[in-house]
Order: sequence, then C-alpha cells, then structure tokens
Amino acid sequence: MTTILKKPSVHAIIRAGLLFLICIAAFAFPDFMTNGMVYVISGYLILNCALSVVEFSVRKREGATSANYVSLVFACCLAGLGLLALCYYRYVLGLIPLFLGVVITAMGAAYLAAAAGMRTNGKPLVIVLAVFIAIGGAVLALCTFADALGFDALSILAQIFGLLTLLSAICEVAIYVAEGSHAEWNYWQGRE
Repeated sequence: MTTILKKPSVHAIIRAGLLFLICIAAFAFPDFMTNGMVYVISGYLILNCALSVVEFSVRKREGATSANYVSLVFACCLAGLGLLALCYYRYVLGLIPLFLGVVITAMGAAYLAAAAGMRTNGKPLVIVLAVFIAIGGAVLALCTFADALGFDALSILAQIFGLLTLLSAICEVAIYVAEGSHAEWNYWQGRE
C-alpha cells in the first residue's frame, strides 16, 4: 500500500475524484454551498497538502525542481487557509464566495506551478486550464457582491463553483495523463 501511495500519479487521481465529487455536490445540492461546503473544501485542502508533501518527498529523491517547491508552498498555504476557515467558520459563511474564489484562484496558481515543472506534451493544456481556473476563481470572488446587485447569488455561486471544480478535476486528470502515465511506465519497467 505504501508503494502505491508513493507514486505521484495516484495522488492526481485521488484529487481528481474528490474534486469531481465536490462538483456533483455543488450542482446537485446548491443549498449545501451555505453550510457544509466550508467543511468539505477545508478537508480537501488539508488532504491535498498531505498528498503534496508525500509527492514532494518522492520527487525530491528524483531531484526536485523549483516548480515542485512552489507547488508544495501553494499546497501548504491552501491547507493553512482551510484550517483558518475551520477555526473561523461563522465568519467564513458570510464571505463564502470570497473564500471559494480565493481557494480556486490559488488552485489555479498551483496548477500553473505544476505546469511549469512538466516535461511532456500536455503542458499547454494544463496551462490553459490553470488560467481558466484562476480567472474563474476571481469571478467567483466577485459573486460576493452579487446579492447587492439583485442576483440569485446562491445559484450563480453553485454553478460557477461546480464548473470550476470540474475544470480542476480535468486539470488533475491532464496532469496524470501527461506526467503520471510516463512515471507509471518507468515504474513498471524498473527505471524509477
């Protein structure tokens, strides 16, 4: 089991699966956005940090690049944001679009950092997805003010957030296909 968890490609699939489940929850249960989503996102951020630390330790033995360090720092910052959200849950509820926007924008930046360290043909796709995710996160943060303009903020928030988590899941799969499958092939060929 520990050998499986030491392969970075498995981490991308775990993250993609979790993001896809969050996407389904956002589309199927928009009311969930007001209460439980803070807990779900905070838990995801903390788990993502743990996976990133394990992934970094594996890649460090292979010769970590500066992009690996940047990706680790982003993951730790996001985990810190998740812990703060858990500690100050009552205050985050009032600013949930801003909280989710900051998280999604930071995830887009982390995907850009991951794309910078890629050495395969999937790099342009990951960069495009990361830019869309980061811009979408900024738009999501602006939904904080949608209520004041008379829009149904909850449905807009759920739709934008669901779309952005779906794009994040696709980005994780693209990273897996571009980097992970190559690493898997080398792993099974004994060339780690």
